[in-house]
Amino acid sequence: MLKLYADQPALRLWTATKDAAVLVWITLWAAAGVITHHLVLSLQRLSDGLAAAGRSIDQVIEAFRSAVPQNLPLVGQFFYQLTTSLERVSGRQLIAWGNQAHDDIARMALGLGLFVALPPILLVGGWHLRRRLQEARERSAAAAFLAAARASRRSDLAAALLAHRAVATLSFRQLMLVSPDPVGDVEAGRHRALAVALLSSLGLGSERLDPAPERLDRATL
Repeated sequence: MLKLYADQPALRLWTATKDAAVLVWITLWAAAGVITHHLVLSLQRLSDGLAAAGRSIDQVIEAFRSAVPQNLPLVGQFFYQLTTSLERVSGRQLIAWGNQAHDDIARMALGLGLFVALPPILLVGGWHLRRRLQEARERSAAAAFLAAARASRRSDLAAALLAHRAVATLSFRQLMLVSPDPVGDVEAGRHRALAVALLSSLGLGSERLDPAPERLDRATL
């Protein structure tokens, strides 16, 4: 099971604050994407108006056709030809254009909404998630390592291994904050301070090293 948060309350609070900040960032950009989608989608009113105009033209032509007298030979023939000519410029084309524009605007709204929201969400959220998982895996593995050492009563050997790893992985500034002579501490068997420094960098408390190697050595003597 992944250990997502550190043992130390201060580090746990700091990590939770960063998680909350990233969550707010994701929420804001998701909202920006939704707003962009709705703004572009509002352009469908124009396409819907174009289609409505086409339907109105068709209704006018149909009303004109219904009003043409059918029982007058010459007049009826004239108005029939006029109605036929009007049908060639009917509103069907406007309706087709309006419907096509409606669909195109919907696709564009979706694309622009995703274009606005996804890059910042993936960049910041993905980076944060990747880093958090790496930290949690390393912290969980270290906790399991210490639990196994404590169960087998080899906490002193575990502290020695952690001290050597601290000298190899911690920065020189961190090492000199722990001890003025880290190499001498390792050579002399003073492992606890270096081991605690490494555990602290992983977000684990020093109590996981108990019993302390120095205390165990004195008890043995």
